[in-house]
Amino acid sequence: MNETTPWFTEFEDSRIWVVHARNSMPSKPPYQDELHTTPLSQFRDDTWEYPTTWASENNRNCLFLDFLGHGTFPDGTRLSLSPVTDAILIRQLKEALIALTYRRGILTSERTRVRHLRPTGVYSLLQPLRRLFVAFKRCGCRSLREVNPAVLAETLAMIEPSANAFDNLATTFTDLLCACRHGLISEGLLDLDFEISPPTETFPDLSGPRGWQPISDLNVSEIIRVSEFYVDHVHDIAKWIDYLRRDPESRRHEVLIWARSNLPCGLKLSKMLGGRQLLHNLCGLVYSSCSNFISFHAGLRVSELLSIKTGFISTDQSEAIFDTRKLLLNFTTYKTVLSLQGRQRAVKAHPKLIAISAALEEVRHALGIPGEYLFTPPGESRPYITKRWNKTVLRRFCELHNLDIELTGHRWRKTVAALAVRVFTNASIHLKELFGHASLSMTARYILASPFIREEIRDLTLDEVRKTGKTLLESLSVFGGPGLGGRHGKEMERRFSELFATDITEIDVGKTIDEFVEEMLRQNMLPIPVMPGVLCMKPANARGACATTSGDRLADPARCSAACTWQVQEAHRREVVFFMTRRIAQKWTSWSLLQQTYWGAQCRDQIRAWPELAVRLDDFPGMPTTLKRMILGIDACPTIAN
Repeated sequence: MNETTPWFTEFEDSRIWVVHARNSMPSKPPYQDELHTTPLSQFRDDTWEYPTTWASENNRNCLFLDFLGHGTFPDGTRLSLSPVTDAILIRQLKEALIALTYRRGILTSERTRVRHLRPTGVYSLLQPLRRLFVAFKRCGCRSLREVNPAVLAETLAMIEPSANAFDNLATTFTDLLCACRHGLISEGLLDLDFEISPPTETFPDLSGPRGWQPISDLNVSEIIRVSEFYVDHVHDIAKWIDYLRRDPESRRHEVLIWARSNLPCGLKLSKMLGGRQLLHNLCGLVYSSCSNFISFHAGLRVSELLSIKTGFISTDQSEAIFDTRKLLLNFTTYKTVLSLQGRQRAVKAHPKLIAISAALEEVRHALGIPGEYLFTPPGESRPYITKRWNKTVLRRFCELHNLDIELTGHRWRKTVAALAVRVFTNASIHLKELFGHASLSMTARYILASPFIREEIRDLTLDEVRKTGKTLLESLSVFGGPGLGGRHGKEMERRFSELFATDITEIDVGKTIDEFVEEMLRQNMLPIPVMPGVLCMKPANARGACATTSGDRLADPARCSAACTWQVQEAHRREVVFFMTRRIAQKWTSWSLLQQTYWGAQCRDQIRAWPELAVRLDDFPGMPTTLKRMILGIDACPTIAN
């Protein structure tokens, strides 16, 4: 190996490189300018760079650690560190990042395990750290030595962090102070009594919008209408893209004449200053249109959308027959995936996406892109990153078509969730699988983000509750139904029989049922499904048998018991209980004592919901006496019965 070539540039695995770098670095500053802080950068550099193989395609911006990046304050001021006037602060910032990256074992006394930080983690560490240093500069400090509790208080007031950002800044400053106390930063913070007071706690209005909101129906229809034009005319657009890319500047005027006559946004495109800018915008029109269709049908994350490669539409069968009902949309997901290569996923695709795939392929050939990725900027081989995609491609699409909306991939996901709630029953289950969420709670956050959708969900839920309540009341024997089981069901049978001792007409029955359903809603007695044929009618402030152990008033479906005073069983459960009891009686003698005790208790609990079945026990051929005595409550277990 050449002596001028650093030994650690050979390591492609970031974990191995970090271990060797940690062992080879000096334990404390000062550091030599030639010290390799990353495989591609030295301590003297104002931007540190990581190898491209250390991050996924969508996180390429995290490969560059810029110490001279701008910080924006709430009052609109933009400021950055200058190599001329802030050399000491820049050096201390680099030393602080080395301490937080390679010496975390010293700073994490409260943590039991020190995790290896990938470039994305180091990038996340640099952001609040650089923000603090820029704020120190704005306060007039030229070194950390000049920072005191008053300066820190002024810094926090200047930044005005939110509750979450405050916690992040407080943790960053605490680590910075700890690094200075261990001598990991030269001329660091003085050992003063720094006090960080959290901002006044406020209670947000949870009834309002949360995060990105779904796109309105009017905007969705307008976006899809405009997008369809570019997909339908992609053949002509691709020919002009191919013509323009060969000589952007000299052919710009000719392409603009065609665009003004043939494209909906032709007049605005005519204001493009350069041919290359025009080329990017023409490609962006097709890219945006195709992404709108894909996002509208599948609700992909931006990183998943940009991971799409050539041939992303496939079929889930090996036969030669191409069945459009079995189309799959293939992409790569990176979120919550440890591997930098991500995880391959596939969801069912709409036949319309075949045309979208063909449109993207045509633009790819027109641009002469050598790689497999379909959403690739002209003249490049790698796909867009999320920030550039949202801020340039999608934003430009809206500007060119006078769409007063901030279009992002995340808004499309919220829109898909909002539409699914209106169309599907149990939409959250379908959305969880489509979005690739780890839990239903995350899916619920998407669904409940909009206050308008929350109202729709509430109305739909109440409609379903009314239907269930009406079905229950129509099942009462007094109204000609098959009857209800469960302790609360039997109580409803008794009370309604007393109320309607005389004959009533069908009109009276309908009015009475509707009135009782509304009264149930007013008393918060909602029929909540627990299992097939079993419902819980517990009011919100009542305590059921399921909460005996916990002592609270929350319903616990896993502990639902027929002995509970609020359980209702539908009529078909009667035959289920009768059938299962007969099966248990047939297998009784072949079971152990422990099995007999368990299943005997199960039979006793279930027959409590249907007391009329107790008189039919003698109808079972070969009913064991021990089982019968347990069901009737005479004995608690077979041992006593014997």
